[in-house]
Amino acid sequence: MIDLFFSYWIFLWFFLYIFKFTSYNPKFAFIIALLCAIIYFFYLLFISTSIPNKTFIYKYIFEIFLNKIIPLLFLYHSKIFLKDIFFTSILFIIYLFYLFLKNTNILNSYLHLHYSIIHNQNILPFFKLYDSFFS
Repeated sequence: MIDLFFSYWIFLWFFLYIFKFTSYNPKFAFIIALLCAIIYFFYLLFISTSIPNKTFIYKYIFEIFLNKIIPLLFLYHSKIFLKDIFFTSILFIIYLFYLFLKNTNILNSYLHLHYSIIHNQNILPFFKLYDSFFS
């Protein structure tokens, strides 16, 4: 299931970069992903007024912290080059093609994710990890 979310592709890329399997830096991709996550976080705050159980907000913060902020801290001093931006674009196109092969698209994937978040379903690994720590 996590293969349908680009953030996890970037997260995998981060480990490939850290362990020197690739020279393409994922920092640019993480910055874009973090900006999208922050926008979505404010949307979650907005809709949470009508949802009694607010646990999903804490899980999402946990997800952002582990999946985006910690890797960005590791990459803090690294520079972003044009080749990294280009690779991010190519990887995103490959991701879209992968979704097509899986008979879905980015909108359906993230709508499914949204539904699972607000209904407190743990389809993401870091949500499950949150529950194991805080439940």
